[in-house]
Amino acid sequence: MAQGITRTTVLIAILLAVAAVGTATSLPSVFRSMERSRRRARATAARELQEKEEDAYDLAYKDETSGRGPGLALSFDDRDVDGWHKFFTSKDVVVYSPRVTFFVSGPHTLTDEEIEKLRELQSMGHEIGCHGLRHRPAAQYVERHGIDGYIEDEIKPAVAVMEEQGFGPVKSFAYPMGSRSPSIDEALLEYFAIVRGTRPGKGEAKRRLCFTVSPNERGRRLLWACFMDQPLRISIGNITSKLKPAKERGRILLLYGHDITDDPHVYYEGPRNHLTAHHDSLR
Repeated sequence: MAQGITRTTVLIAILLAVAAVGTATSLPSVFRSMERSRRRARATAARELQEKEEDAYDLAYKDETSGRGPGLALSFDDRDVDGWHKFFTSKDVVVYSPRVTFFVSGPHTLTDEEIEKLRELQSMGHEIGCHGLRHRPAAQYVERHGIDGYIEDEIKPAVAVMEEQGFGPVKSFAYPMGSRSPSIDEALLEYFAIVRGTRPGKGEAKRRLCFTVSPNERGRRLLWACFMDQPLRISIGNITSKLKPAKERGRILLLYGHDITDDPHVYYEGPRNHLTAHHDSLR
């Protein structure tokens, strides 16, 4: 009898030990599952909040945005004239008749060959916009020299040169490095029909889906655009995820990039952006 009790005790002890080991082993997976659930809940809550914000935007600006989309507006900044020209004059791109905006910085330093290439792009229906004379960040420059100083030093000379080169009237401007403020927006909208930023400032209404923003009383617009260059690890999924709501809500999605060739670039390693890397699948 005693021997039977002992065997039973040992068996129970073994079973308890096995159960304890199993529980200990499964605890990390339980915690991981709980964390995944929390992440999904946070993502769902963020999407629901975004949908409410988008609904409010649609309601507030239904008169200005109706009938304009869906669509996709592309722009390219800085000075990759050779790359822009090579890509947008290639046969497999021309067949789709795209129309994009090239925001050129340092127009006074363009070579004759670059000017001719930009003129050819312009003749194909593309827009040549202003990106400043010396690519100075507006907000920082205004802090030191005031808005009038920024316009006199960076805007007027750039526009004058571009008009002399045959790119006038210059209707659009893109902020270098996205550096801006509402007061600078207001001043620049006296000179341009469209001013493009990259992100709202603190306290401003967030247009994270980067769609068109309502025009002011004179029909002029401040726009936000999403970055699509690969070097900063902007995923193709991040970009394509914005296409669905643009289509569903009849919006115009704005994307911007820089260098679009395979050639080495002074600013980036691996200069291709998602348009050139994935245009076969996106078109």
